[in-house]
Amino acid sequence: LAAAPPPARAAWVESDYPSSVPCGVTIHVELCEPADAAANAACRDMCHYGGRRGGRCVSPGPVYLVQGCHCRC
Repeated sequence: LAAAPPPARAAWVESDYPSSVPCGVTIHVELCEPADAAANAACRDMCHYGGRRGGRCVSPGPVYLVQGCHCRC
């Protein structure tokens, strides 16, 4: 039996993994759901890889203009 492929919920990281992320930037990613633990982990890892202090998924509202991964400074 072959193993099932991993869920695609955080698959956006596979192709959109920047090597340098500006401080305080929100990267527009529609699949980055704030309530999704896997998506938040992928966002945090992407921001760490980009030289930042982690990150989290955010939704549009008064603070963030787009849904995406917001990297901390």
